[in-house]
Amino acid sequence: MGIRRILRIGQSLGVTLPARELHELGLKEGAPVEVEVDRVQRQVVIRPLDSATGVDPSFVEEARRFAERHRVTLEELARR
Repeated sequence: MGIRRILRIGQSLGVTLPARELHELGLKEGAPVEVEVDRVQRQVVIRPLDSATGVDPSFVEEARRFAERHRVTLEELARR
C-alpha cells in the first residue's frame, strides 16, 4: 500500500486508503470497520466487520442516505 499521510478531515484527522485495495477487500464508503490501536506495537489495525452481524449492508446504506437527506431535520430534533 505504501506510505500514506495523516490528513485533516473536518475536525478530525484521518488516513485515506486506495480504492483498489478497499475494492479487493469488498469494502466501500460507509462499510463498518473495527479500529484497534495497539499502543505497545505502535500500530493501528482496521478490520472489516463480518456481514454476519445481522444487519443487512443494503439497510445500512439506505439508513446512511436517509440520514444525509434529512440531516438538518434530524439535527434539529436532536437539539430538542
